[in-house]
Amino acid sequence: MRKLIIPVIASVASAVIIAGCSSQPNTVAVDTAPKALPADIAEKPIELFVGQDLGAVGGLKDYDQGYVDYFGIPSGVTVYTSLKDLEGLEQKVNYGAGDNYANLYLDSDAFKGVDIAMGLYLVDQLDDINAGKLDSNISKLANWISQSKRTVYLRIGYEFEGSWNGYASDDYKEAYRRIVDGLNKLNLDNVEYVWQSSGYEEDREELLSYYPGDAYVDWVAYSYFNHDPKLAGQEMLRIARERGKPVMIAELTPRGYNLMLDDGKKHGIAGSSLY
Repeated sequence: MRKLIIPVIASVASAVIIAGCSSQPNTVAVDTAPKALPADIAEKPIELFVGQDLGAVGGLKDYDQGYVDYFGIPSGVTVYTSLKDLEGLEQKVNYGAGDNYANLYLDSDAFKGVDIAMGLYLVDQLDDINAGKLDSNISKLANWISQSKRTVYLRIGYEFEGSWNGYASDDYKEAYRRIVDGLNKLNLDNVEYVWQSSGYEEDREELLSYYPGDAYVDWVAYSYFNHDPKLAGQEMLRIARERGKPVMIAELTPRGYNLMLDDGKKHGIAGSSLY
């Protein structure tokens, strides 16, 4: 059975929670039935993905004050790169919010078998992608994913309708499809394609104007930061149900709160308030 994914970003450690069937031991039970999802989700375990930078994850040389150092190895980690430069995979990069270097996880025995949620940044790249100028980088990305020997959840042009990205819907769809087609031509068997909104947009037609098609989407996803919990991602959830797609909350955080001073419970980041 396929899983349902939910990534999370916290003030101390960014995380991804994946709810679903899992044989991994580092799972916890969901104790509250989601309001907008099937009731039996509450009976399934949750896999935890941690990110979004090396410091937040921890468990590595020079990065030893993160989640892993206090709680143990998660089921997966989050990483970021862009199709233009593929930075942060085989070399270290810092976008201003912590170091990223995906190969450190691949090379670490501690993270052996740990899956990866990868944010693929496409800002100011759509024209080049659609003109075929980045096809060689699609091949390079495919090679990296194949050699990772673990499942990679590829969040293509994440938060696609966010004004901060500036993606025109037709250009975005064309680029998304070209990336997926390019990866599929190389017969990858360890990649899942994620269509992720910002979670703020609830105009159905606006969201669907960015939809690349059922054959190109394995996961319907959205972010959840300081959203209204009664509205966050509701239209994305409806779209997912109608199309029979599993759901990922691709980024989640108690943004604006200091969890060193509070346990976060009253800020709506636990239990059914997520849904």
